[in-house]
Amino acid sequence: MNTLSKALKFESLEWIEERNRKLDLWLLGNHDAIKFIQDLGSVMETWDDLIDKDKLVSDALIHHVFITLLISLPSNDFFAKNKNFLIPIIMLAINSWLDSNNLEKEGSEQRAYALTLRHIGIQIVPMCAFLVGGFEHSRKYSTDIWKFFTEHESAEEWINNKIK
Repeated sequence: MNTLSKALKFESLEWIEERNRKLDLWLLGNHDAIKFIQDLGSVMETWDDLIDKDKLVSDALIHHVFITLLISLPSNDFFAKNKNFLIPIIMLAINSWLDSNNLEKEGSEQRAYALTLRHIGIQIVPMCAFLVGGFEHSRKYSTDIWKFFTEHESAEEWINNKIK
């Protein structure tokens, strides 16, 4: 595991700076691809917070997310060029997250599946790496991407201890 990101609090300023450095590497400095992932991540995290009701979502953040959805994402050149490839992957991520929300309320075996399903959206990043750098480039970083975005929480603890 990357000990630097493990030591950083998920979504802290330091974690965000590390994420942005990694996105620059993974996405070959493609500004529009990086912005697409950042914007999509903001939307997905806010949606999760609104559904889980585990974090207060400010009016300013709600406005930001809707502006992102209605203006920033549709006008992003990377997204516009690749939307036929990306929309089915985004749909898969949304469907998996919705299934996860249902399964996490069940026993530990179903919660194990729920944990995997809730992270399917991470696969959007290696798919974007594929779009900017090809299959070998995507494969070079795919496991690192998965680890970076999941290592902030213990799978075993989430499966066995999360109460809904």
